Amino acid sequence: MAESLQFTAGTGPCLLAAESRYPMFATEELLARRWPIFHDLLVTETPMRSVLALSLPDPLKGVAGMDLFSTDPDGATAIDPFEARLVAGLVSERLGSAGDWSPWPSIEEPVWVRTPAARRRSRLWMAVGMVMSALHVPFPDALALLRAHAYATDRTADDLAADLVARRIHPDQLREGSDH
Repeated sequence: MAESLQFTAGTGPCLLAAESRYPMFATEELLARRWPIFHDLLVTETPMRSVLALSLPDPLKGVAGMDLFSTDPDGATAIDPFEARLVAGLVSERLGSAGDWSPWPSIEEPVWVRTPAARRRSRLWMAVGMVMSALHVPFPDALALLRAHAYATDRTADDLAADLVARRIHPDQLREGSDH
């Protein structure tokens, strides 16, 4: 849920760690100051109060990250950064060998593609495409509309996307209450 909320907010320590390739030690105080929307969602929807976000090294460098959430407001700083990076390296090595990361996908998909979390996220990308097509907006605007509507209606972007894909709501509804 914490990862989904960070994606819904569109900002947070995991996204910054992935972009910068540096570990992000985010205490609750830092979360509230630097990522107030994500912080609000996190403390409202989960018991989590801090996070250590790491980008994974090769072979998953630039592809994946690892978040270590804590219920302690300062829990992120209690984690030994060297041990965390060692674990991140082991995770990357193990997961990186589980799939073919070449530009050409293999015939058989990795098992993780069939997980509920991966299915939810794939529905999100489908929903973004639906919004782009229906509202004639570019990708960043479609994703921003989806995230904003999810936040305004106290939902995750993944849950809203599921409703869009299932056609329980129409993309036009994302613009309700906004300037057209």
